[in-house]
Amino acid sequence: MLGGSITVPATNDTQCYCGYQKSSNTLMLRCASKKASLPSSKFTPVYCHRSGESVRIGDSKMLTTSDFPGMIIEPGGLSRLQDGGRVSFLQLNIPLQTRLLDALAFTGLPDLRNLHAWRSPIGLEACSLAVLPSLENIVIHCKSNFDRYLTFGSAFKSVRLTGCQGRNLQFICTRCSQQPEVSVLRIFPGPPLTIKNLGFISNLNNSLSLPSCRIGVCSEDHLCRNNMALKLALSNSIQSSTTTISPHTTTSRLAIITSAPQLQNGQIFLTIFLPIFLLILIISCFISIVLCLRISRAFKRKCVNQSPLDVRVTNSSSWSSSTPLNEPKDH
Repeated sequence: MLGGSITVPATNDTQCYCGYQKSSNTLMLRCASKKASLPSSKFTPVYCHRSGESVRIGDSKMLTTSDFPGMIIEPGGLSRLQDGGRVSFLQLNIPLQTRLLDALAFTGLPDLRNLHAWRSPIGLEACSLAVLPSLENIVIHCKSNFDRYLTFGSAFKSVRLTGCQGRNLQFICTRCSQQPEVSVLRIFPGPPLTIKNLGFISNLNNSLSLPSCRIGVCSEDHLCRNNMALKLALSNSIQSSTTTISPHTTTSRLAIITSAPQLQNGQIFLTIFLPIFLLILIISCFISIVLCLRISRAFKRKCVNQSPLDVRVTNSSSWSSSTPLNEPKDH
């Protein structure tokens, strides 16, 4: 490792640069491998350090939100770090809990395996991390702003939370029975936690001494099938990665979440239109039966009303065969 690091020249390809620009009341963070991508006239520099495949953004001076209110990662703001080589480890030492970051904030990092955001809270939308196909281990702060759940892809191995003591939260990790390669960390209100650190692993074969995620049923939302930000991020990442990343490491894992909507769309008729059609058919049959009963009753009443007329007609015929009253008598 040391010999390899000596032979690598110190060029821009092995460096990273970050900066933010103000947009309305928001500070938009962007990172890149080349300084020219962040003109000083528009961006305020943010500390960024890179060592091989590891990137660290921010320092101890940026851990408080008072000096950097409203900071978020702009859509695709981290994707240009890949220009300097693979990024497998990312540590965020910046306050990003003002808003929930969606999948567009983390798109463009197909090789990221470890995400550490434990030194400062972060805001995470439910499907924000599902865009990372290689993500294995996550470490986040318990004071972060969570959605109701967090969905992880097929590479997921563990999630750890720090600074949890006293937090009124409850965490449950589930492996989806419909798609066992997808894991979901559910967050609920609960009594104050008595432990400082907690976590979960994807299966019992993991070497970490943490409770494993249990098999359970996941909803459509848990599987991120209707998450628009994730769909946009995946469509863009697939198009941009076809020439640089092997299909085995990208499309096979991205298909875990993206293939499900295609199957769902093929069942639209069975799930939506067929029940509506059956309901209309049942109502039509009911109306037809009611109309038939009314017509039948009306016909019977008509027959009953016409029956005395028939009797009178027969009686008149018998009168016609009798002797006329005015017939002359024989003298």
